[in-house]
Amino acid sequence: MNTYNKKMLAVVFSAFCIWGIAQTSQSADQKAEAESATNNGVTITQGPGASTPEGTEPQGGWFTPLYRAEGMIKGIRVNSKTAKVKESEYPFTISLDGKGRWQMSFVSTSIITTGEEGKLNSTMYLSYDGTNILSTLESDGYVDMDENGKVMIKRRTDGDNRGRTATISPGPFPSDFGILEGFVWVAFVSGEHLPPQQSVARIPNLLDSARRFSPSVWSVDFHYNILTDSLIKLIDKGYFILNTNYISDDLTDYNEVFEPEGETIANELKNNFDSLKDVKENEFLRSFYILDEIMEFEEIKIPIRFSSTIYPNIGYGSTADPYKMNGVVTNIILNPSVVSMLPPVKGIIYVQDTRFLHRTKDVFRGMIFYSCTNEWEIATNSAKLIRAGSTALHPRMLPQAPVANDSSSKRKWVLLAILILPIPFLCIWYYRVRKES
Repeated sequence: MNTYNKKMLAVVFSAFCIWGIAQTSQSADQKAEAESATNNGVTITQGPGASTPEGTEPQGGWFTPLYRAEGMIKGIRVNSKTAKVKESEYPFTISLDGKGRWQMSFVSTSIITTGEEGKLNSTMYLSYDGTNILSTLESDGYVDMDENGKVMIKRRTDGDNRGRTATISPGPFPSDFGILEGFVWVAFVSGEHLPPQQSVARIPNLLDSARRFSPSVWSVDFHYNILTDSLIKLIDKGYFILNTNYISDDLTDYNEVFEPEGETIANELKNNFDSLKDVKENEFLRSFYILDEIMEFEEIKIPIRFSSTIYPNIGYGSTADPYKMNGVVTNIILNPSVVSMLPPVKGIIYVQDTRFLHRTKDVFRGMIFYSCTNEWEIATNSAKLIRAGSTALHPRMLPQAPVANDSSSKRKWVLLAILILPIPFLCIWYYRVRKES
């Protein structure tokens, strides 16, 4: 497997791994001091408040959230042919500070089949600092092969950086992540980034997981109704609807979509373009979101029940069924602890950076890759990032017409002359014969 494929594997793993158990950690003293109450099945806890921790201020400063919500997302897929119902549960947590900044965290368990089953436990942190979305994924092991080519799980030891990856993306949309992150973002964050005086905005379909691979995700309008009477604005309804005015068959009009590298991805992209050209009107609605229930604390409205329906990718028609998700908040911590704004960096992390995506007719730049030690490389004009970006600029693999060599060109001109030169004489002969007759 070449270096590029390994890096792409890391991206896919970090973006689409199946989330397991999410948990919130509080010290025993905080739990003892906290005041808890239960309201309509939701536990409300008063946190320690906005006291800044002692010590040196971390990179990116401190994050003072107004609340932290913990809950569960249930995914439901119904097979219309067999009526078989498949359900999956995904715990989540999110914190917001009232300035449009947020944090999410997940703990996941992935099942790896290696002849005998193995488990990888991973922790993922996401933060939006007002400009960038930064995330780290740390696993207690990694997948490797032994000398016989057998796939196996190796456990990470102290100082071993394998199984540790990170991403930096441009905000505010979580474009490098999956449906779950998009669902939580729409529910809790989207109202802070949508114009309150409008009801339609062009944003990517965040309820589709193929955001970096499909032009259709970026060819939609988001129709919404916003609730402004809250310290953190929410939407109560939202619909991602295809806008045919955005559809193009030129990838230069979709700078956010990765350049296809490899025949399989290129074919999938072409199929997506072809499907967009022939899209039916009943496929315009791509997904929708509904806020079912809220709770209010000190002028802050918090979603506690919300739902969504996601329709199959354009081109599948009736061969696929919609995917439904329901979100339920079970715990709310008001005024939780002040924490570092950025995800923690311990030792070396290997970063996949999508802030520099670029495409012209002839060249493109996809993700850039580099390593960081103990802190993030935030400044986009740093020497390290400029160097990494300049080496990542590649010529696009566009189909080119074959160029004939000199000898074959001469033969073609001679043949063309042989065919063209008799035409005037034939015309004169035809005219004379017709005149005489």
